[in-house]
Amino acid sequence: MASGEKKKKPAAKKKPYFANTDAYKKKVAASRKKPVAAAKKPAAKKTVKMGKKSIVSKITSRRSRRKSENKWVLGEKLTKAGRTRAKARKMGAPSAATLSKVTKEDKARKKKIGAKATTAVRKGAKSVVKTKGGEYVKYGKKTEAAKSFRSTFKSKCAGGAKSFSWDGRNYSCGKAGGKAGGKKGGAAPKSGPGSGAK
Repeated sequence: MASGEKKKKPAAKKKPYFANTDAYKKKVAASRKKPVAAAKKPAAKKTVKMGKKSIVSKITSRRSRRKSENKWVLGEKLTKAGRTRAKARKMGAPSAATLSKVTKEDKARKKKIGAKATTAVRKGAKSVVKTKGGEYVKYGKKTEAAKSFRSTFKSKCAGGAKSFSWDGRNYSCGKAGGKAGGKKGGAAPKSGPGSGAK
């Protein structure tokens, strides 16, 4: 290249045809004024702290409620009272909550035959037989209670079972004196509610 020649400047980039319009200038100015949005931080999780006393009180109240409803509670078989409650529940005995709701009619029936408050007594009860295994109520042959007993006896003992439970009491499937439905433990079958005692 000759020393006398001047370097040519690079040609300036041509702006688009709409660069000088007012609308374009406003758009560019607005974009330059907008601040860069900062990245949003994730919201902190709220933690609810509960005191040890409140947790213990809740557990205690729940346990007491389940006991009153005659329901299973953790560690039930570790105490004598718990084992007794579990056994009664298995036999179908009424819970403390159920007993607390007995009507005046139920109380009158129990008082009439001399049964305990914890003994299940249905309509048509005639008398009660007290044994070491508990109280056994006698019903009239044509009462609903006697029908229920005979139905339970038939369904439970048909498969060759030795005993069955009815109204929280155990009865034997064995026959004595030609009749079935005696109390468990060798008691006379005539005292069973399905034996037709009048």
